[in-house]
Amino acid sequence: MLEESGCVLFDRGAGEVNFDLGKKALEGERRALMTTTLGEAASKYYLDYKTPKQFRDGIRSIRGAIRDEGISQEQAIARVLEVVAFSHEFDELPVRHNEENENGELCEDCKWGILDTMEMDDPHTKAFLLMQVSEANDGSD
Repeated sequence: MLEESGCVLFDRGAGEVNFDLGKKALEGERRALMTTTLGEAASKYYLDYKTPKQFRDGIRSIRGAIRDEGISQEQAIARVLEVVAFSHEFDELPVRHNEENENGELCEDCKWGILDTMEMDDPHTKAFLLMQVSEANDGSD
């Protein structure tokens, strides 16, 4: 799991696994288990171990869309919010009974609304809408 998420690397040729993660590997020292930048970010910011890779992949996709498809700055911002809203941290965001109706009304006031794949009773959709409302009401206009 951690290796697939990009949080750690295993050096299969290093022999026995060294679980002493409290110290960085010294120059030239071989470690069988090494943390990555993604793993350190997950640990430092208390993120789900899958989230840093999800963010990295999402940002890479957005960069590609800017380069290859010429998406606008506004579209890029909406996609960044989507990447954040669909992170694992929002898996458990409470959506109350019938709140999908309120989310539908809220959607009408949002700059980007929702994406075709979003459902109004999904916690990630709620997070996406709330971030849009927050961005719209930041007072910087």
